[in-house]
Amino acid sequence: MALDRRVLARALTLGCVMVRITPGRPVVFEGKDKTLVTAALDPSLAVEPADPADVTTTHTSERRTAVKRETNGHAPDGRHDPPAADPPDPPAAAEELRAALADAVTRAGRLVAALKYKRKQQRALTQVWSSLRALNLGPGGHP
Repeated sequence: MALDRRVLARALTLGCVMVRITPGRPVVFEGKDKTLVTAALDPSLAVEPADPADVTTTHTSERRTAVKRETNGHAPDGRHDPPAADPPDPPAAAEELRAALADAVTRAGRLVAALKYKRKQQRALTQVWSSLRALNLGPGGHP
């Protein structure tokens, strides 16, 4: 199986220590609480390993690959960092604000109309009450 070594490093960084390989299917790395799925490379692209007999002990070069510890959005101690918010799209935000303001204007107009109607009713009731008092009717409807 041919696999990009960066994918292998990523899987190990994430704590995925079990590998499932099925011919013709994606490669699955599994860890305690994570799963990484990747595609295997074309085997013809793989570089053959060096023959140990061809390597001389005097020209042995040690090759180290630095593995960056990727946290996949999580702090190293297991706490979750909040995901970085995408910057808002200015035209979309402006359109949302315009719609919200239009809705507020409509609601304010309805509230003003309701208050005017209530004030008109109150004036009418006050006038009726004043007129009834002016008639000076006593008990039983007689003056």
